[in-house]
Amino acid sequence: MKHIIIIDDLKKANELGNTLSDSFSFSTADCEEEFYECAGRRNPSVILVSGDFAGDRLIKIVKIIRKTRVTSAAPILVYTSDNDCSHQAAMLECGADDVMHFPLCRELIIKRINTVMPVHTSDEEKKF
Repeated sequence: MKHIIIIDDLKKANELGNTLSDSFSFSTADCEEEFYECAGRRNPSVILVSGDFAGDRLIKIVKIIRKTRVTSAAPILVYTSDNDCSHQAAMLECGADDVMHFPLCRELIIKRINTVMPVHTSDEEKKF
């Protein structure tokens, strides 16, 4: 099962994780130390970051994710209530791979996670 790390207020992160738990395993973090613990325990396929929770720290959080060896290649999806297009563009410019806007639809979140998640090709497929 693919693993995701959710960076948000722990209550909200757990709610989101439980919503997705039939499709992904998850761990949650609400601070840098917890993020490092999560990343150290299990390599994430994708990292979800609450733009509302991160606020002005979003750029710092993305930089931490990108400089951490086990998470540097993991896609970053930001979810936010901010509907300002220039703010969402700034989130992408700082290194996020996608931005999702509230309200979040479970099926759409899963599709967007699967869309940005790296595809691993088997040796048999490589021969084709």
